[in-house]
This record gives sequence, C-alpha cells and structure tokens, in this order.
Amino acid sequence: MLDSINLNDKSFEQIRDEAVSQIPIYSKDWTNYNISDPGITILENFAAFLALQQGELNEVPEKIKEKLLGLAGFTIRKGNAANIYASLKNAAVELPCAMPDRAKLYAQDICFEFARNTCVSDIEITLVKADAVRDGRIQMLLENQGVRGGLELLGENPAGGESILFYVKNLPGAGVKTGIHFALTQQFHRNHMEPGMHNPFAAIKWELRTEDGYSDITVCDETCGFLQSGYVTFTLGEKLLERAVKDETRDAYVIRLTVVRADYDIVPRFEKISGLLMHLVQRDTKSDVLLIHSADNNEVCVRHYLLKDGFSEVYGKEDKGRCEDGWGSRYRRYHEGAEYRTEYVDSYTRRIIFEGKAPQEIMVVCREESVMVHGKLGVLYGYDEQVISLPDNARVYPGAFSVLVMEETESGDIMCHPVEPEAASGTEVRYSVDEKENTLIIHDCGVYEGAGLWLGNYAVYRGEGGNILAGTELCYEREGTGALLEFGCSTAASDGNFEEDCAQLQRRFSKDVRTPMTMVTQEDCEHIVGNIPGLSIHKIGICAVPNKNEIHIVVKPNSDKPMPMLSRLYQDEIYRYLEKYRMLTTKLVIEQPVYVPVNVTGVVYVKRHFEHCRERIEDVLRKMLDGVHSDAQFGSRIIFYEIYRQLSDMDAVDRIHELSIFPDNFRNADMSGMDIVLDSNALCYPGSFRLELTDVGRNLS
Repeated sequence: MLDSINLNDKSFEQIRDEAVSQIPIYSKDWTNYNISDPGITILENFAAFLALQQGELNEVPEKIKEKLLGLAGFTIRKGNAANIYASLKNAAVELPCAMPDRAKLYAQDICFEFARNTCVSDIEITLVKADAVRDGRIQMLLENQGVRGGLELLGENPAGGESILFYVKNLPGAGVKTGIHFALTQQFHRNHMEPGMHNPFAAIKWELRTEDGYSDITVCDETCGFLQSGYVTFTLGEKLLERAVKDETRDAYVIRLTVVRADYDIVPRFEKISGLLMHLVQRDTKSDVLLIHSADNNEVCVRHYLLKDGFSEVYGKEDKGRCEDGWGSRYRRYHEGAEYRTEYVDSYTRRIIFEGKAPQEIMVVCREESVMVHGKLGVLYGYDEQVISLPDNARVYPGAFSVLVMEETESGDIMCHPVEPEAASGTEVRYSVDEKENTLIIHDCGVYEGAGLWLGNYAVYRGEGGNILAGTELCYEREGTGALLEFGCSTAASDGNFEEDCAQLQRRFSKDVRTPMTMVTQEDCEHIVGNIPGLSIHKIGICAVPNKNEIHIVVKPNSDKPMPMLSRLYQDEIYRYLEKYRMLTTKLVIEQPVYVPVNVTGVVYVKRHFEHCRERIEDVLRKMLDGVHSDAQFGSRIIFYEIYRQLSDMDAVDRIHELSIFPDNFRNADMSGMDIVLDSNALCYPGSFRLELTDVGRNLS
C-alpha cells in the first residue's frame, strides 16, 4: 500500500522463458524444449495461469483500497471552496449597500459569493497608532507597498502592556466575517503554527471601543500572536455593535490589540497591514433554501441573488408532525395565487403576501433557471446504495448541499422535508455526495420509500481553480450597467481543492507512515526537533549516550545575536513538545550550544602586483571557519587539507609555509593529526589570525 508493487510486470512470454531457463537446474534428463514436448505444453499452461492471476491481483479496485486505508484511520478528504478576503476598491453606488443573499462577484469567469445578510460599506482602516512607535512611516503600513524591512510596532523588547490602535471609518454588519491581514518581515524561517496551538511567546487581546470602555472581541488569529504572517478574523455581534462608539477626535471606530504577555525570541516586524477585509467564498449557488421566521403580520420580504432571473417556491412549517412514522420538521407547499401572492420590489427582492396569517416558519426555495428542469432528482425506491444523478453542471460543492424529500398526502398537499448529507437518524434518508461522479448515493431511504427527491441547497465550485492570485480584481455588477462594486483580493487563496482521489489518499497515508512519531533513530530526533511548531531553529545536534540511555539534544536558534544561546522558554518548550515523542525508558537532555574559536598561524608567500592580499586571505578563512552561520553541523571536523588547498588555489598566493590551525581552548575540541574535531555540542567560529605575508625579497606583514 505504501509503494504499490506492480504484480503484472511480466508478460506470458517472459514468465515462460524464465521457467524454461531454469529447467536444467532441476532436471538434467529434460533436454527437449520445443513446443511439441508435453512438458513444455504443461509449463506454458502454468505460465498463462500465473500471468492471469498476477493481473487480477494487481487490479485491486479503488473502493477496496479506500476501505483498507479507512481501517488505518485515513478517509477521503472532502473538497473545500477557496476562501479569500477582499478590500473595497471602488463603488459606483451609495454606501452602505445591502447585498442580496448569495450575491455573486466575478474574477473573470470565477464566481465568488458573499455570505447571507452582507452589507457593503467603507470599513477601511484609516489610521494606525502604536504606543511603542514614533516612526512617521507607520501610516505607510496601510499602503500597497508597505514598509520595506518592517517596523517593530510592539517595541524593541515587548514584555506586556503594549497596544496598537486601528481606526476604521465604519464597522462591518452583525454576523459578517471580517479580517485584518498582517504581513511580517520573515528574517528567519519559523515553523508553522495553527490557530489555537500552544503559544509560549505571546498572548494578544483584541477589543472594540464601546460606550462601556473597551469590550473583548473573540478572534481567530492565524498569526499566532504575530509569529507569522496571516489573518486575524472576527465576527461582531449585534449587541456589541449597538454599544460601539466613535472616537470623536478622529470620527472613527477604534479596534485595539493589547499584548497580555510577551517573551519573543525574534521581535515581530510589521511590513504591511491590510483591512478591514470582507470574506468571500468561491462557489456558484444554483439552488438555495431560506428559512424565515414570520412576524405577526401576513407578509415577509425575501432578498436573494437568484431571484433576479430565477424562480422560487414557498413552503410553510406545519405545527404537527408525523413523529410516529419518521417525519420530523415538515413544510407544506403553498400555492401561488390561491394562498399567497408575490409583489416585485426590485431585481433581487420579492414581497410574499399570504391570504391569511403567515405560517410560523417559512421555507423559500430559490432556483436558477438553468437547474429548474433538474429540480426533481428522482424517486426513493427503497433499495440500498441507490445512485441518483445530479444536474450536469460543474463540480458539485458538498459543503453546500441538501435535498428536499417530498410526499403527497391523501388530501393532495405536497409535504417537504429538508435533509442534510449523512443524516444520523435511523428513520431519516441517509445519503452521501460523490462529487467526482456528480451523483448522490442513497444508503438508506428510512421511512420515505416512494417519496420524491428534489434539489435543496446546490452549488458548484472550481476547487484548485478558485485559488486566485493576490491583487485579482472582483466585480459585482448588474447586467448592462457595468461594475457597481470593485474589490481587490488581499492575498493569494490556497485552500481551494477538490475531493481527494484514491491516489492522493494513498500518498497521504504513505507520507504519514514515513513521518517519525517516536524518537528512535538520529534522523527521527532531528526531524521531530526541527519541526516543533512556532520555534525558529537553525541547527540541531543529536548525541546518544547508550550506557545512560540518554539522548543529548543541542539546538542553535535563529537570532540576530552572533552566538545565540537557548532561553529558558525555548528549553521548556522543547522539553514539553518532545515528551510525547520520546521512548519511555529514554531520558532527554537539552544542552546549550558551545562556540569554539579557531586560530590560524602561518607564512604565506604572495605574488607581486596583487593588492589587499591580507584582507582576501582572511575573508577566505572566515568563511571556511564560520560554523555559526554556514551549513556546518554540531561536532563537525575541520579538515586542515581543505583549508590549505583553498588558500593555495587563490590567485594571489604563490605558496604556503608552516600553516597550522588549532582551537583557542581544548575544553570542547580536540586535535586529530592536523585536523580539529569539535565536541557534539560545539560549533566553530573564526578566532585570531597570525599570518606573515611575504613576497620575493619583501616582507608584507
């Protein structure tokens, strides 16, 4: 399963010839190898049978492979629509502008959608103020080019209490997902962290200014306390928005972040800030189900993008259900003209007026014209694993799909029951969506045998094709009127993907099996230590002490300091993370890196007419002896011959006399002949150079 073995790699002729070639090994009396020989005929039959058998064994169906991998805990990952955050660039309509549900924006022919109840307004950050920064370039962070090299908005050494204020013209609507993107200068590589992971370096609190002071905001922080670039996203509630107040001097709302605690190994440098940004999803809704709670009057207003050129059906919630036979929440179809009428308000809005009192809960099904003829999917016949085809559009998006189960009562009413995929109830219709085949698989029809199956929620998506680039323009427009709203994508999307196929699942399983989960070998230890989330690690040294059953680990962190040491926080975090990976009988010992200066003495004869010979020679020596910044590992061997050869090959050098290298002290290094052997926790760096440079007849030292 890891590396699929091709059992069908030999043809019938190859199997037969291989068998014939081995006959002399087992029988000296068998000398007739012609096809007329009965023995050869029998051998050919066996060869043919073996070829057929190998071919059958080699063709294991993908469903069998998926089930086998499922036993190991690996299942097919569902497809995911690309998510982006965009900023408003231009508006040809008055703001704020209430958008219809599932309003569509287009990047060329790729469709993106707003969530429900979105109101577009100018929510741009107009000003950034930081307690620890008096740099006039701080406002450049909001511009497209940002600040090259970044600014330390939290100060040179944040410890807690520092704050940054963001002033915004308007706030997003209640329930609308919004984000701020922070681009940080990544001077050193840092292992990726997922939101919600343990963060030893910092804790950040986000607040909104209200009439009661500053009130907390719950956020999803992809930056993990500004350890990496990413989004900080949040959704403001209606009650919080009602209490929000503007700063009178700036005429703007204020969002504040405060550092609760901080002990950064590398202080974050902010290169660009983009926000506030609106959340968009790459999908194209063809059919949508709206649930509306009615007021005391007899009318409701429906605003949806599909109403522009599509159609709608109205259902009302029945107070009494047939729980004894499996019906849960059910809706009765209302007849237009007899029980309600529809008034046109605008292209996307309809007012539904009931002849009597409106039902307690109303379900409105909006469908695009292109799927109207495919609204009915089929009939539930009652047998397991029934396959029903979906409309022949692009790839169906399983994350936004449901069906409507419909039955006709004895009185002639049409009763409707919405069902999500993989329903848990034993009396419910249980089905799954096969997006690759564009079909539904009915695993069990529950108590609904003979009922009709109709489209409920239905959308299509582009998978990886929806991962648009940063800066891509998206337009919202009415037909024939040109762009009304123009948005710009803040960063490139990367999370759009179709459902996994069996080959991708198999590769993921293979990668997981080969990923070390226990510290057994040196390679296992280096891989696990080198991938501790959130840490910025440059070099790792592993040394086993068998007689003590210990593993000694030395780590050099990335740092601006010339010879960095491990902080207490780093040591604690390494111990904490490695505890679940070590073998129970093994003790882990974290050691500090040791830096050993290497001295060089000798006489170098240089050629005439070459300038700056000393500087050039010493530059070569510094590069070769720099084990701190180069790729040299802990405990490496400094080979005398390589240094000698490198100097001898220089254009300015004629010959070298009495060259020697040696450590400044022998506590963490030793000599092996002319070479230097460092201890397992040591790195070298250039020490003192005492070189005498001479040419013919003249001393240059």
